[in-house]
Amino acid sequence: MPDKKTLRKLSLEKRRNTDGEILKELSKDICAHILNSDRYKNYSLIYGYMAVRGEADISPVLKKALSDGKRVALPKCMDKCGKMSFFEIKSFDDLTKGPFGISEPKPSHLLEEDEDSLMLVPGVAFDIKSGRRIGYGAGYYDRYLKDHHPCVKMGVSYELTVFDIQDTDINDISMDMIVTEKMIYDCKNSN
Repeated sequence: MPDKKTLRKLSLEKRRNTDGEILKELSKDICAHILNSDRYKNYSLIYGYMAVRGEADISPVLKKALSDGKRVALPKCMDKCGKMSFFEIKSFDDLTKGPFGISEPKPSHLLEEDEDSLMLVPGVAFDIKSGRRIGYGAGYYDRYLKDHHPCVKMGVSYELTVFDIQDTDINDISMDMIVTEKMIYDCKNSN
């Protein structure tokens, strides 16, 4: 089995080599699955992200959540050593470019954690059976989830970045479910 570094490289290459218009269409299907899910419908707080480098674009979900009166929180990198915090936004006007070129919330409304929440988690590669996730390697999400939060974790992936991931370490946090353009996979019940 390939190690994490090899899978990360392979997955990023697959995303780069897929036409941007195709990724947009796949993102629309992913968003439809999220918006039609009971998890989305039943939770009042949605943790999201702003897509970069070919990640699935979930901005339609975030906009719909705001229009549905749900609370929406986005991550802000607090340093280059892996510390991240989530801040609530009221609209996309609350965003500014961060140090990595990613749109981030202005640090005005630090989020008070809420167990009644759904976190949409980006990644480079996912395993739909185990819920394992490979990120970019800096550990921002793993560190945040380890230190904070009992929310439901939904990894967001294209089918083309789904792999059998065996190489993990003690700090890796698994997802409860993975959403792709095909469906939502329940990882907790497939183990």
